[in-house]
Amino acid sequence: MSDSDVEKGTRWNTEIALQLQEAKVGIICLTAENLDEPWINFEAGALSKLTDSYVCTYLFELSHGQVKDPLAQFQATKSEKEDTGKLLQTINKILSDKGLSEKQLETSFDKW
Repeated sequence: MSDSDVEKGTRWNTEIALQLQEAKVGIICLTAENLDEPWINFEAGALSKLTDSYVCTYLFELSHGQVKDPLAQFQATKSEKEDTGKLLQTINKILSDKGLSEKQLETSFDKW
């Protein structure tokens, strides 16, 4: 969501929370620069309150030990090929009838 998606005069955090309520999965990209930003915890918290939602933290040039609670409670993905492939398998499973076959996912992942 960008600021152009939120009408002037509305509370942007409320608008974002409403949009997050519709999500089945959220990928929160964590870097050394944004790791301690309050909005990261806001988005993760909004997603985690939903029934059947997944909060996927994606660690870019970070180790698992650098991530502190509350974000450390989520099963993190390192930005490496094998771990990213596992994340995509999870997302594909969540999509169920809209997802790709295992073979299609594997082929697409290897290509891109």
